[in-house]
Amino acid sequence: ELKYNEIIENIKEALVILQDGKLKFANNNTAKLLGYQLSEMIDKPFLDFVFPDDRDLIKSNYNRRLNNENSVLNSYEFRLLSKSGNAIWMETNPSVTEFEGKPAVQAFMIDISEKKKAQFALEQSEYKYRVIIENSVEAILVMRDFKLLFYNTALIKLFKLDPNNLLGTDISQFIFPAD
Repeated sequence: ELKYNEIIENIKEALVILQDGKLKFANNNTAKLLGYQLSEMIDKPFLDFVFPDDRDLIKSNYNRRLNNENSVLNSYEFRLLSKSGNAIWMETNPSVTEFEGKPAVQAFMIDISEKKKAQFALEQSEYKYRVIIENSVEAILVMRDFKLLFYNTALIKLFKLDPNNLLGTDISQFIFPAD
């Protein structure tokens, strides 16, 4: 058992065991991540530690997993709620286990907050540049081997083109030879 406890406390993931709607076990990484002492967490309703918008998802998956339903998500992302009220994005792949002689759900979780921030920043950047390109009065296009891969609406207006089936078109037909 000593070896088992050493392994549990040295893994990088947060680990919890949920049973009867309560948090029955958490490793130190879980407490540290959420800003709690373990004694403040154990035997509390586990949904108290879940971001409010994600509670239905977690509760549903917890119940379906315990009932061995096939429709349960194997792996998913959700937010935990830290003691200070901050949302922490997590990815988990929970499984049914037995704890103190009763069925329980065991979940290893990794913090994906930085990944989510980067993903959001990328989406914002893509949106910003898409708006700039689409609203540009200059014709903008991307081509490879004279095949049209991307264009904006200004190109359509400039050449009075039909936008249907334009992608992949050989644009050499629009280029006139020098006199």
